[in-house]
Amino acid sequence: MAGKTRDINSPGFALAFIGALAVILAAAVSVIQVTTVKVVAGNESLRRSAVLVELFDLAGGQAFDRKDAPAIVEKHTDQTMTIADPKTGRKFPLVTAYREPRRSDGGFNPESLIGYAFEFDGLGFWAPIRGMLAVSPKADSVIGIAFTDQKETPGLGGRIEEKWFREKFAGLSIFVEPKAPKLINISLQEPPSGTHMVNRHVDAISGATQTCMALDRLLNENLESFQRAFGNRAAPQPQAEKHD
Repeated sequence: MAGKTRDINSPGFALAFIGALAVILAAAVSVIQVTTVKVVAGNESLRRSAVLVELFDLAGGQAFDRKDAPAIVEKHTDQTMTIADPKTGRKFPLVTAYREPRRSDGGFNPESLIGYAFEFDGLGFWAPIRGMLAVSPKADSVIGIAFTDQKETPGLGGRIEEKWFREKFAGLSIFVEPKAPKLINISLQEPPSGTHMVNRHVDAISGATQTCMALDRLLNENLESFQRAFGNRAAPQPQAEKHD
């Protein structure tokens, strides 16, 4: 008896074909999404590593290939410490950088400590601004700043990520001074000489007043929280009560 032939014009065949095609397309989309997520995550990790190499000059002033940044960061940083703001509870994962590379036992020479870096974020004039700030071992001055995400107006507020502007932050005093109204001042108007804000001032970008005002606000908010967390990092942990 001859086998039955399928009628490709029948509604049943069409539905089965469409269903099979949908399954194949869904699987393909899933694979593409997973692959895209991995690629994006890999690019972000690479970019973050490159930022850390530049902030702490981990390449020793030499040019470096961006693809080598993760290995350089692994050799010169510890990223296991997290501190918390006792007032708000906000946590700051710290990047602790050392001039000398990691020892064979996995540790670092504490005398080669360069400083710490933490991520900051806040609302800019148009959209969120995110970046990393590197500070000295005592967290009393800025080593450098980098912006990892900003969508301010190109040619105006967007210029905050340009090197000439970022370099203005290096060396700024950021220690807590009760007589200083804030930790950093970004403004077109310089503070009067002899005040506690002189070594905390950065000239704002002409034509980007709103972005600079937003940056001033968000950096001070992040720094105030960070300084509370940093000052509390060595506080002894409460001991559990002993009961007989």
